[in-house]
Amino acid sequence: MGTERTSDQADPVPRSRSAPIIERAPLPIVEVQGSAHIVSHVNSAFCRLLGKSREELLGKSFADIVHRGDQCLPILDRVYQTGEAATHAQEDDTDPALASWLYAMWPALDANERPEGVIIQLAKTATLLQKTVAVNEALLIAGLRQHELTEDAEKLNRQLQGEIAGRKKTEAALRESEERFRVAALAVSNLIWTNNAQGMMEGEQPGWAQFTSQTLEEYKGYGWARAVHPDDAQPTIDAWNAAVAEKRLFEFEHRVRRHDGVWRSCSVRAVPVFGGDGEIRGWVGVHNDITERKQAEEVLARLAAIVSTADDGILSKTLDGVVATWNASAERLFGYTAEEIIGHPNLHLTPPDLHHEEEYILQQILAGKPVEHLETQRITKDGRRLQVSLTISPIKDASGKVIGASKIVRDITERKKAEEASARLAAIVSSSNDAIIGTDGHGIIISWNRAATRLFAYTAQEAIGRPVTMLLPPARKLDETHIMERIMRGEFVPQFETVRRRKNGKLLDVTLSISPVADSQGRIVGASKIVRDITERK
Repeated sequence: MGTERTSDQADPVPRSRSAPIIERAPLPIVEVQGSAHIVSHVNSAFCRLLGKSREELLGKSFADIVHRGDQCLPILDRVYQTGEAATHAQEDDTDPALASWLYAMWPALDANERPEGVIIQLAKTATLLQKTVAVNEALLIAGLRQHELTEDAEKLNRQLQGEIAGRKKTEAALRESEERFRVAALAVSNLIWTNNAQGMMEGEQPGWAQFTSQTLEEYKGYGWARAVHPDDAQPTIDAWNAAVAEKRLFEFEHRVRRHDGVWRSCSVRAVPVFGGDGEIRGWVGVHNDITERKQAEEVLARLAAIVSTADDGILSKTLDGVVATWNASAERLFGYTAEEIIGHPNLHLTPPDLHHEEEYILQQILAGKPVEHLETQRITKDGRRLQVSLTISPIKDASGKVIGASKIVRDITERKKAEEASARLAAIVSSSNDAIIGTDGHGIIISWNRAATRLFAYTAQEAIGRPVTMLLPPARKLDETHIMERIMRGEFVPQFETVRRRKNGKLLDVTLSISPVADSQGRIVGASKIVRDITERK
């Protein structure tokens, strides 16, 4: 005997997390919880369907509230244990005019995405309306969860609810539902198809035919595999046959030839549709074209490979200055590992006296402008100052909004040192009292200091680009050939006395010392000559 519940008594089971969604649904829905499948919530449509109040239903086993509900228990157990949606149909032997109960079941998930119960959609109908079930199942496996029903599915289910007016009306509704299935299959972006219980394609498949341009005769049975890339066809068939044999969810990726001959990458999911006896009545599958996603993934993978192997430090940061990515070269450059730096502000990499630079950089980035080749200083983990060149670019989302910045950091410390050394050397050469002349490997003058101008009376503009032999008397020009041969072998020519000629033809007594000049790889590329006037000494 049950006791009468008062309004201030607690429910027999906790209130369902899905209760608000279930209550607003236009079709009969009940939620059960736990392995005993205790009713935790019913909506008004469900109460009207059974002709009972909520108080009569809550807290009871599902098997006790629906006629022959015990036949649903194996399917409820499977949905609760595996988390996979299922359908079920069974005859109603109490009412010949309303011959069948139609169930759609899917898991109710807790906050950790684990099944805590089962949500059941229930309808009475004169036929199984299997293609309507297929639409519901296809939409479920396409990623819609519980309350995320599409407009087409809602219309179909509302139609289901009203199909209790007799066999003629039901048959007409069936034809309309079948037409809705065809329209939905053509309208959705995903390609929906059905197979028989043996896993072979049969009957009209408008989505597949439109996508591949295969005819019924071409795709029936396993003919669909001829539209799959040759490298993917047999692996697909093998995986499909295994799923059919094991009566389990099928998931795969392969390439399909579109009607225009272009190969498109697709993800595939298919689920079995079970009858009341637990046997498979057929399969419903979805192909989703993921070509653009795969291409984007490949681009990102290539970009990631470039970033990870780049010689320059590459990092990205949010508009708040928090580091989001950090490549291996940045780690070598600054001494911080990715684990140490990601998620933290990068301001400590900037010397305090240069913090104003970050404000300028942020202003440029927010305006969508890059900052290119900014030569500045940054601080390493051990406190050293590095001379660096920065290139910063804005990062934008799909709508064009700036959401962060990427930064390329090039260590120019050695270059700066070389430039400083070169500047000092240039100052020494420029202020020297001796003429200092540089030539390339062919004896062409490439540098000329002020002392050379005073000694020979040629300006730098007049001398650079001309052969150094213009400074030799005709009788001495062969000497230059022998000197350059020794220089190109890497030999130094020690100081010796000789004669050279000024711009006006006057001969000068000079001492000359010559050294080879090498590039950064150690190759001899020219000569440096120091000429001292010894006319007065003579």
